[in-house]
Amino acid sequence: MIDNSPITTRPRITWLYLVGLGLLVLAAKFALIDQFGNSTPFWDQWDGEAKGMLAPAQENRLSWSQMFAAHCEHRIFLTRVLLIGLVDLNGIWDPKVEMVTQAFIHVGGIMVLIALCGRFLTSYAARLLFGFFVAAIFALPFGWENTLWGFQSQFYLVVLWGLIGIGCCWRNPTLSRGWWVGVIVFCLGPISMAGGVFAPAVTCGLIAMRLFQNRSEWVRQGIGLLVLGAVTAAGLLMIHHVSAHSVLKAQNIGHFFSALLKVTSWPSKVPVVAFIAQAPLVALLVWALWKRISTKDPAWLLITLGMWCSGQAVAIAYGRAVGSLASRYADNFSLSLCVGFACLLYLFIANKDRFRKAAVFLAAAWVVTIGGCLIFSAVFRLPKQITKKAEESLIQERHVKAFVLNNDIAEFTDKPFMHVPYPNSERLADTINHPSIRAILPTNVRAPLSPLKTTNTVGNAFRPDGFGPTFTNRDSETSWGSFDASGGATGSVELQFPAEARTAWLKISVTGYSNNKDFALTLIDQKGTEHKITLTASAVSRWRSVFFHRPAGPFTLRMTDNSPNSWLAFTLPREVGALSLVAGFLQDQAGIIAFLGVALIGIALWKDPETEAFARHHRLF
Repeated sequence: MIDNSPITTRPRITWLYLVGLGLLVLAAKFALIDQFGNSTPFWDQWDGEAKGMLAPAQENRLSWSQMFAAHCEHRIFLTRVLLIGLVDLNGIWDPKVEMVTQAFIHVGGIMVLIALCGRFLTSYAARLLFGFFVAAIFALPFGWENTLWGFQSQFYLVVLWGLIGIGCCWRNPTLSRGWWVGVIVFCLGPISMAGGVFAPAVTCGLIAMRLFQNRSEWVRQGIGLLVLGAVTAAGLLMIHHVSAHSVLKAQNIGHFFSALLKVTSWPSKVPVVAFIAQAPLVALLVWALWKRISTKDPAWLLITLGMWCSGQAVAIAYGRAVGSLASRYADNFSLSLCVGFACLLYLFIANKDRFRKAAVFLAAAWVVTIGGCLIFSAVFRLPKQITKKAEESLIQERHVKAFVLNNDIAEFTDKPFMHVPYPNSERLADTINHPSIRAILPTNVRAPLSPLKTTNTVGNAFRPDGFGPTFTNRDSETSWGSFDASGGATGSVELQFPAEARTAWLKISVTGYSNNKDFALTLIDQKGTEHKITLTASAVSRWRSVFFHRPAGPFTLRMTDNSPNSWLAFTLPREVGALSLVAGFLQDQAGIIAFLGVALIGIALWKDPETEAFARHHRLF
């Protein structure tokens, strides 16, 4: 027989192990952003961020009603707070800063999941397997849309609040201090995303089961049900109906169940896989009811988490029956698989009788099927999807940058689908031309600083668009180069710039033979003090970014070419935010972050006394 008393264990997931896994996922996200991310705003960002939030904020007319206003079906108040805070700190709008920030939020939720579920897996091997499975499934970019789109923090926030809230309400007695912490966290869900209502809703089921198992506490549990029911009801009332989205919803019961099978069979596209994917949760629920397992047992934590994931799946199947397998929902599907895997491990550990064989069979079928589908999707689907997205983003960047420089609406009209980052060309042009938005456009598409005048030109070097004959990566903006077909182009040019700038940092792009010691870039402040700017080596076929701190007041840039055999070209400076520099630095350190994660995991396992016991038991040494 199974002991129905609650399983109590010391925290098994060490902080080093947990942080190490988190760093691995973070490194994977940073590498993806660095390789495929683009700061050009996309789709809803032009309405939901630029016109809806940033323009009013820049003009000091942003109201609380605007902050809580619906975006599609959702109230994304916290996402808006995060957006305004990042732009205020950075000085300009940068979706890549949002991407990096979102990566931290998501990894925080992943670490909560591992800590919450992993600590109750009493088997050493099960804890390791669960941690590595969770890290692997989220390190792989199944949810690449959320990672590469700056306007998606709501997806990660609603997961974070749900995990914390469910954990607090399960772990603590109803109406206790810890339980109320969970309720408060639940209140953050509906103001993050409409799906925030599901966490308090499924926790009502947990409280109802507590009442069923211990009717003497009907007053306490009844009040708990009323409180959680009120939070759920308030969240439901906040959901906004968008008539234009009716075509995206399930049109009938058949359409709904078809979409539900697609969603629950992820990562496969074969509907029958849904029954295998959801089998661990169903098996654990049946086992817990049959064995009359106490709600204090971790089985009910896993069941509650599983029902929460199922609620999200039902909502996607109904509300987005058209496009239900979009990448932005894959993080929810991945979470469901992680909970399912935890259910499998728990069933295997808890059953010592005849049910052990059934648990082993179920685990084998689940791992082979789901693991195979995950590998197939990661190898054959993801690379094409992500590469296509990156290519489209570069095309969108070129069109937006050209429009900013030339104000030609032709950049947005009669273009292939997804070659323009917004479906309505006139509305996009109007948004970009809004003074408050144009002032904070991201660095990669904003207009460069205009020089007040060109002075002290020496020699015949540096003319507009002075590139070498083999250079084909020309941009639509004005640049200065020292190539001269007649040879012997040497000299210097000085460009004077005004004092006004939104940020303390500036960026220029350099190409040519920038590592040649005969080239120099010098910054001259208003006092006449010269500051040499280091030019990093760059390939002749592409641009390299150079960042430097903007001095107070007007300043001058002097570019010098003393080489008759080489050439150098540079663009006019653009403003760049400090947070943008930090985000770029973190992306560049993805490899180091991954190495640190592996090192922390290794130290954690080496220091854990159970590692040696496990190795000796299995005769590993």
